[in-house]
Amino acid sequence: MATFRFRSNRWQARVRRLGYPDETRSFLMHQEAERWARTVKPGIEHQSFKWPLKLLCEVSAAFERAAERASLADLHFHDSRHTAITQMADKLPKVIELAAVSGHESLKMLQRYYHPSPQTSALKFG
Repeated sequence: MATFRFRSNRWQARVRRLGYPDETRSFLMHQEAERWARTVKPGIEHQSFKWPLKLLCEVSAAFERAAERASLADLHFHDSRHTAITQMADKLPKVIELAAVSGHESLKMLQRYYHPSPQTSALKFG
C-alpha cells in the first residue's frame, strides 16, 4: 500500500508491503511520487476509495495537522478506518457483508481492522 503526504513543500511517498521494510522517499511533484510508488510495487492500488487521490492526500494532511494541534502525535487518517470498520460491524450481522462493504478481499485482512470489544463479543454469544 502506498500513502502520500505533503510536508515541508514536498510530497512524501511511503510504500508498505507485508514482509518487507517500509520504503519512503520525498519528491517535489505528486506525479513523481506516484510513479516511484508504482515501480516499488507494480500495479499498486493507492486507495480502496473512489475519490481522487489528490483529495485523499489533502484530507489526510488536514487530519494529521489537526492531530498535531491536539497533541495526538501518533494518530493518522488511516487509523479512522479501524474505528469505522469496528462500528460498521454492529450494523452488519454477517462478517462477509462487512468485508464486502469495507473492500477487503479476504477475512484475514479484515481481521487487521476489526477490533470488537469484549462486551460486543459476549453479546454475540448470547
